[in-house]
Amino acid sequence: MKNGKSGSLIKQGMRYILLLLVLVSTHLYAGEEGKKIKLKNIKAYAVGAENQSPAEVKQMALNEAKLQALQKAGVTEQITAYSDFLTKENNNQIEEIFNSNVLNDLQGVVQDVELLSEEKKINDRGLLEIHIVANITVLKFKSGMDPSFDVWVDGVKPSYNNGDKLTFDYKPNKKAYLRAFIITESNEAFQLYPNDYEGNFEMNEKETYTFPRASLDYELTAELKKEAHRLILVSLKSDIPYNREVSYKALMDWVFQIPPDQRRITTFTFDVFPAKP
Repeated sequence: MKNGKSGSLIKQGMRYILLLLVLVSTHLYAGEEGKKIKLKNIKAYAVGAENQSPAEVKQMALNEAKLQALQKAGVTEQITAYSDFLTKENNNQIEEIFNSNVLNDLQGVVQDVELLSEEKKINDRGLLEIHIVANITVLKFKSGMDPSFDVWVDGVKPSYNNGDKLTFDYKPNKKAYLRAFIITESNEAFQLYPNDYEGNFEMNEKETYTFPRASLDYELTAELKKEAHRLILVSLKSDIPYNREVSYKALMDWVFQIPPDQRRITTFTFDVFPAKP
């Protein structure tokens, strides 16, 4: 995606991390909007398939431990959604993750994992088993999603050609701040807005804003083959900056720090086709 003024890319191409180690730093909201619950000596195990690596089996065991911790902390209503999220993230199914309502619905998240012990063995079927014991900290939010906080977005097409320009209209029903990102099929993550040319500001309720707002283009590229893109719009009630690397993992950690009633996630999928030879 190219900037119309300088031709430089408005992106930081980052390979996202497949293993979900939710190591979220202490955040202002942890005290004001949620409760930290530390669960000790959570025991879990996983049995791998013949084609799975030890790292993948270990991640399965960690995921099972996280689900147990969430249940013990009382985060039960969204446990199926969180289990689905862990499974899909571990299997690199970004598209399905963002097609779900997981990001808006979750009312508690794993904040920290302290691995105490790990034991590997081969079971009687010749498959690898990994048993772990861990201390796990869960951040349980005090409130759920605010259904009265929503946005209207128009103008995103289902497909584009190489070199086409992305534009869209955005209208919040309450005052809001916007953070916009793109994740591509080739595992690159871009912060679309705010950027060096379009500053951050509070948007008025029920007022329509057209993006891009400055004299630049959101140019879409696909050089060799069709590539799926996911536009992720994070609407916020307060001015919470995104001040970390632009990657899938970092974006998820940041979103999960924000209480559900303070944010609204809106997503769109579109394909970008390469130029015809």
